[in-house]
Amino acid sequence: MQSPIPPKRELNFSRRRDTKIVLQKLSPQENTFLGLTVGFIDTSSTQWMLYCKNASQQRLPMTLNLRVLYRGYFANLANLCIKRSLCMPIAAGITNTITGGSARRLTDGEQFAAAIGAGFVSSFVVSPVELIMIQQQRFGTTLVDTPFALSKAHGPAVFGRAIALTCGRESLYTAGLLGLGPSIRRYLQEDFGASSTVAGVGGAVIAGVVCATLSHPLDTVKTCMQGAVQGLKYQSAAQTSMELYRQGGLPRIFSGWGWRTSRTVLQVFLVDKCRQMLCPLMFPHHY
Repeated sequence: MQSPIPPKRELNFSRRRDTKIVLQKLSPQENTFLGLTVGFIDTSSTQWMLYCKNASQQRLPMTLNLRVLYRGYFANLANLCIKRSLCMPIAAGITNTITGGSARRLTDGEQFAAAIGAGFVSSFVVSPVELIMIQQQRFGTTLVDTPFALSKAHGPAVFGRAIALTCGRESLYTAGLLGLGPSIRRYLQEDFGASSTVAGVGGAVIAGVVCATLSHPLDTVKTCMQGAVQGLKYQSAAQTSMELYRQGGLPRIFSGWGWRTSRTVLQVFLVDKCRQMLCPLMFPHHY
């Protein structure tokens, strides 16, 4: 006599749990490939929202022209692919150090530590690429010409502009992307019996709003500093913060918050969902 088929929710939970363990077993090459794939999907879906956010922060005109909205697309694609290909292997490396190589579920604290460390380290690559992208969005220059023009006009040191702000922002952002979002999703599924879709959306919304709000002042100051590399109006992080506050108080510092929060929510959901769906397809041997 055949054994009864388990309820659908139990089957889905088992698969999600297996994927969580498999993520710890991926090799550095597999983590990098997964990160690049997720980065491509992320950039192609949210690039237009990034332009709107940056335009709001720098008080640039809005547009419906797709050629303008996707200006800097390849720089941002390189940025997010680098970020994903770095963050996931770095987080996996920190995870393996924490667990001693054993395939066990991380505690929430361990997951946050791995995510924050990955975001901090990746910032040293992410910040210069974002500088190039922001300059492209402002002036419509090409990906090839922009870094050479910046280096010629301001010297190589310009690519380190606002890097400390990027480190702080990325630590908070990655904590939400790889830490808070998946943790909330797991609690909603396991403790409250929520479906995969409801838990995924809930985790994305909560993590996206929290992390975007906490890190947004850093992002606004960074964006303004990298958009005005001459340093005439926006100089140091402290001076830029005071200048922005003088221009309009907290609402000015939180310019573009709606665009960035919406984009972050979508990214948290996309990254978490893509990891769940792509792992069995890309790495079936781990299952």
